[in-house]
Amino acid sequence: MKTNQNSPKIIFESSFIEEAVFLAAKYNTNKINDSIIQKFHEDRENIYQNTTTEERELAFETLYKEYLYKLKISEIFESIISKFVLLHQPNVILYVKKVWSKGQEDTELFVDGDLRTVCIALMVNRILQPFCIQAILRHDLMRICDMLDPKFQYSPQIRLDGKSELENNLIKDRFRILWDMYIDIRLRKKGYSTLKSVEDYQKAFQRSFFFLKNSEREYIYSKLEGCDDLMQIDMINWAQDARSIKTLGEGGLRCPLCDFTCYEPIKDWSDEKLRVAEAVKEEHPQWTIKQGICPQCFDLYSCKTKVKV
Repeated sequence: MKTNQNSPKIIFESSFIEEAVFLAAKYNTNKINDSIIQKFHEDRENIYQNTTTEERELAFETLYKEYLYKLKISEIFESIISKFVLLHQPNVILYVKKVWSKGQEDTELFVDGDLRTVCIALMVNRILQPFCIQAILRHDLMRICDMLDPKFQYSPQIRLDGKSELENNLIKDRFRILWDMYIDIRLRKKGYSTLKSVEDYQKAFQRSFFFLKNSEREYIYSKLEGCDDLMQIDMINWAQDARSIKTLGEGGLRCPLCDFTCYEPIKDWSDEKLRVAEAVKEEHPQWTIKQGICPQCFDLYSCKTKVKV
C-alpha cells in the first residue's frame, strides 16, 4: 500500500501480488537487475528452509509485498494513477484485485459515506503487456474521475426516457459508447494511445446512432471532440432515440394504438386492408391511416373483421 501522504492510496490484493511477483521475476519485463531476481529466489528458498508451517504464510506474504516494489510492479500503477488529481483525495482508496478473464476486467467506484473505493479488477498477466495495462488503466481511471468530478454531475440513478427495460438498455448502451469516445478523445489530446482506434469508434457510433441524420451525428461528434466539460446528462440526452417518444405518423416508432415500439409499420393500404382501417376507427374514432399502425394491432383488428364476417 502507498503510504506517501501526497500520493493516492493503493492496496493490492494478496493473490494479485503473489502472481505478479512470480511473473515479473520470470519474464523481467521491467528490466530489473538480475541480482535482485536472484535474491528473490534465494529469499523464497530461505523461507522454505527456515520457517515452520505456521510461520510460512505470513513470511511469504511479507516477501511478495517487498518484491512488489523491488521488481517495480507497483510503479506501473503509481505512475499512471499519479496523473489523475481527483484520485489524490484523502477519502479515495484504490484496490487492485486479480481476475481470471478479460470479460471480468473492470474498474468500479464504491461509495460508503465519505469513503470512495476504486476497485480495479485486472488479469495479472497484464503487467507483461505495457501498452494494454497503461491504456486500460488510463481509460478506466478517466471514467472514475468523471464520476468523482462535481462538474460532470454523475448520478447512477439518472432518469431514462425509454418506455420499456429494453429501450432503457439501448439508451445505456449508446450512452456508454459516447462516454467511451469522450474519454479516449481527451486521452488522445494528452498524447496517450488508446485501445480502440478512432475508426473503431466511428463505426460503433454510426451503427448505434443510425436513426440520426448525418448532420446530427456530426454535431454530437464535434461536441465530443471540442468540449472538455461535458456532463453526464448531455450524453444521456444524445443517447435517447427521439423517435421513441413520437408516434408512427409523426415519424417516430410508437404505434398510436398500443404505444409499443414498431420498426416496420403497415404501409400498404389496399382495398382489402381498408376494411381493417374501418374496424380500427370504430374503436378509435380519432385515428386515421396517416397516424400509422403496427403489424400486431393490424392483425388484431384484421381478426376482428373476419369474426364479424
